[in-house]
Amino acid sequence: MKLRKLLEDMFPENDNNKFDEQSFLENVKGYNSYGKSIYREGLSDTAKKLSEIAKNAGIHAVKETEDSFDKITVGRNMKELKSYSEQFTKVAGEAHGLQQRMESLYEDMGKVLSRYYEIDEPTETNESEEDVDEKKTWG
Repeated sequence: MKLRKLLEDMFPENDNNKFDEQSFLENVKGYNSYGKSIYREGLSDTAKKLSEIAKNAGIHAVKETEDSFDKITVGRNMKELKSYSEQFTKVAGEAHGLQQRMESLYEDMGKVLSRYYEIDEPTETNESEEDVDEKKTWG
């Protein structure tokens, strides 16, 4: 009786006491499919590549405008580009930390759900078996 009260306090009942158990169980069963949007990879690689592009753009633009009277404007723009690149790299690092926390929470939620409900194994059609093995499953 106390557990029911606790659950009612945590999750107030919705309109007319409606609960679609079948839909709920299907959603839980497909829990691993949500991992596709949780496990993003390549953000730091993208940041490195963009930083390299910005650096090379600065070298190239200055080289191309060496004898131009507009060299000052180009230099200013390339300095601005470098600043954006550095900011992007910093934010990508912060995002990576948050990404790891989000993945950990997702995994913890999956562990708890798998104690009480059946969760299907993930079906990864676009990934190699090695990539699938690296990801944690709860089924």
